Amino acid sequence: MRLLACAPPSGAKAPTALAQELLACDLMLYPCDPVRFTEGFGVAVLEACAAGVVPVMTDADAFGEIYSGSGAVMVPRGIGAQWTDQFLETVLQLFDRREEIEQRRLQVQAFAVGDGWKTVVGQWDDMIQRRMALRG
Repeated sequence: MRLLACAPPSGAKAPTALAQELLACDLMLYPCDPVRFTEGFGVAVLEACAAGVVPVMTDADAFGEIYSGSGAVMVPRGIGAQWTDQFLETVLQLFDRREEIEQRRLQVQAFAVGDGWKTVVGQWDDMIQRRMALRG
């Protein structure tokens, strides 16, 4: 099983090189600090889903709402060593569940390709329309 690993920043990476790395992975580990504000949407997470890479992520900010039912693995929020241990344990358990990973790969890809962008764009459009209507 391959994990998506990020190298320390060393300049720009060509999109094709990044895509090749992503397509070669099974899991994308996306732990988020459950106390500080995070990205909120997770474009990298949606890109992983589109590539059929299963995100293992913290249920922080809006991630739980956006990615529930997507096939991504959500690790509940926690603080300190308890949360870190739970995140790592979740990842280690997945290594023994190859069949589950394959099912989730199909799920996340269907989510990203079929619903992900359309759903999010629709939600943003609805929100903007409501705000504009309030302005008169």
